[in-house]
Amino acid sequence: MSIRLYIGNLPQTFEEQELVALLKSVGEGIRFKSVLDRETGACRGFGFANVDDPKLADAVIEALNGKEFGGSALRVERSERRDNNAGGNRRGAPMQPANLKWPARL
Repeated sequence: MSIRLYIGNLPQTFEEQELVALLKSVGEGIRFKSVLDRETGACRGFGFANVDDPKLADAVIEALNGKEFGGSALRVERSERRDNNAGGNRRGAPMQPANLKWPARL
């Protein structure tokens, strides 16, 4: 099972290949995907890396957490996986009528 790493404090505009090269400098087999804004397509400031080896995941955290990239210090840590069957909405709140948007009646 792969380990998912959160990589935060990314600049809105950067070359993803630069970050991939930085990850590869720690080890091979690291896959990265930045999270993009739906409307603008710009990076939302974070992404996720998947690493198959737990020792490599620890090495990535050790090597890159706090490292300067694009003018700011990266934040690299293990990502907590969310249980998709928790019954909550995207923001984690329980599904209750107060959280639901119902269409107006005509």
